[in-house]
Amino acid sequence: MDDEDAWVIAERFFRQDYHDRGMVKWQGFYLSDHTEDVAHYTQTAQEKRNQKQMPEMDIMDISDCLLKAYQQSGSAQYQLKGKNELGFYAPVVKGKVSGYQDEDVFIDQNKVALENIQWCALC
Repeated sequence: MDDEDAWVIAERFFRQDYHDRGMVKWQGFYLSDHTEDVAHYTQTAQEKRNQKQMPEMDIMDISDCLLKAYQQSGSAQYQLKGKNELGFYAPVVKGKVSGYQDEDVFIDQNKVALENIQWCALC
């Protein structure tokens, strides 16, 4: 069989035998992606609803904790004060303490004011 015969056979197959399922096929792809997105959204929303407010720490204790993490080139966990616009407490965030500037601390390249931190702990 040469190339020309192969093209003729392929053309006949697609003209007479092949039946494209069209939108049915794409709806199947969409459904699986949508189901995955809904599951992720549901899990994220549940985590936000279950987030508890950590006990408030004195600013000196917070500063000591973050300084130890910085000196050990380590990481710390922290929670910011207050609630967001939906009434959820801020999540507990983990990050590497990379430096200080005045009354601010840099955690994973984020500048965080010490006075805005509710709680922290070494990781």
